Amino acid sequence: MVRQTNPEAYKHLVTLGYLPPSRRAVYAYLYNDGPCTAMQIEQGVGSKNANKRTSELRTQGLIRHVGERICPVTGHQADLLDVTDLVTPEPYVAAPTTTVSRKELERQLEELRRENRRLKLELALLQRATEDNTRTR
Repeated sequence: MVRQTNPEAYKHLVTLGYLPPSRRAVYAYLYNDGPCTAMQIEQGVGSKNANKRTSELRTQGLIRHVGERICPVTGHQADLLDVTDLVTPEPYVAAPTTTVSRKELERQLEELRRENRRLKLELALLQRATEDNTRTR
């Protein structure tokens, strides 16, 4: 199996600290010892949260599923994970939410209410015109 390791990715993500420490530890372990199962990573990193970190790294596109094998830790069939050659991770967190003042929200609400009244009036006029048109036939 040919691995998709990239020394530049490792330097960028691990050495320069572009990943939080817990994800960095999982990525570094997988880079140096991969491909591995989740339990091997958990043992190698010494953290019960390693599984959460692998999930986050997968979401970011930094590690991927490369197959299955019998896990040497559990003796059961398990997914095999390895690093990708992606240098810049996909954002893991949602885009920051913008803060809107109460005054701005009230202004927007009033604008929506005005638009709602206008549309109701327009609908009533259209219904009346339709009724008038129906009566004249």
